[in-house]
Amino acid sequence: MSVPKILTVIVLATKAYGQFTSTATRITPVTSLPAKCNPPQVVFKTVAPNLGVYQCPATNTWQYVAVGGNFTARGTYTPGVSYNALDLVAYNGLGYVAVQACASCAQTPGSAPTYWVLLGPVGPTGPTGPAGANGTNGVAGPTGPTGPTGPAGAGGGGTPPYAWLNQSVTSGSPVTVTHNLGQAPVGWSCQDHSTGASVTISPTFTSINALQFTPASTETLDCYFSTLSTGPAGPPKSVGSYFSTSNATTVCQNVPAGVNITAVKILADANVSATVDVKTVAFASFTGPASASSITAGSPATISAATNASPSISGWTTAISANTVVCMVPSGITAGSATYFIAQVVF
Repeated sequence: MSVPKILTVIVLATKAYGQFTSTATRITPVTSLPAKCNPPQVVFKTVAPNLGVYQCPATNTWQYVAVGGNFTARGTYTPGVSYNALDLVAYNGLGYVAVQACASCAQTPGSAPTYWVLLGPVGPTGPTGPAGANGTNGVAGPTGPTGPTGPAGAGGGGTPPYAWLNQSVTSGSPVTVTHNLGQAPVGWSCQDHSTGASVTISPTFTSINALQFTPASTETLDCYFSTLSTGPAGPPKSVGSYFSTSNATTVCQNVPAGVNITAVKILADANVSATVDVKTVAFASFTGPASASSITAGSPATISAATNASPSISGWTTAISANTVVCMVPSGITAGSATYFIAQVVF
């Protein structure tokens, strides 16, 4: 089965192949799928709140469904070891994700596509976290318990996690975090600064370099935010935008590496008609969607009373330089029973 290498980004933008960091991405398997797409290949990227992407093996297309949960990093692939769906492994310098359970696994990554999906080059191993402190010794008694293990070091390669440390927050008061990742993070992990206990947050993304969340408790937090991007040798394979048919607005995102547009794809949950213009502007010159200019030569992408379309890109400016912001501008939407549609520019 041919597996498209695809970058799905909306509000949570990232490359679809993997830098494995100590911060797990919060993604879970699909809970309900069309019969012709059972079982799914893998859900490995959120593209909007409560929305993810999986590959349908029956039609070799990408479908979008509700998600939420975690990847599990398992290190280097070892024959005979049992793996679960969404386990991440490294093999021959590449990263793979398990798309179904493999008991006493003899299915080698790279040659068993029904078990493993290629994510991309694996970044070098990050440094080991500091060892926990030794417990205190009892008086003339046995050795005390071992102290807690220190946090794992950050993964190597790609965009490093952004650390937001020793920050005091108040219950119910929204907090804005400005980060330097260059795109909305897809991985985050917070803990109490004093106790190390895990703290759950539900961020929303207010711009390319900012996010917001409302704390449930008054406390001091250490948080880490990261992408799953790889090093400079791995350019993105596509950029995509999710549009609600009742309130569709322009979505912009940065493309960090030079690429060429090869196709445009539009998917919807029911028949929909719409037009999507594609505009670009250099990242350094971006001041908002209005600063971008159309690259479609007067022939924007369209879908007409359908659930999928592959519009022509004839006449478009297809070369995209590194660090170019790509904006997708929806218009002329006739929704019918559709609640959303998704546009992708494929490289």
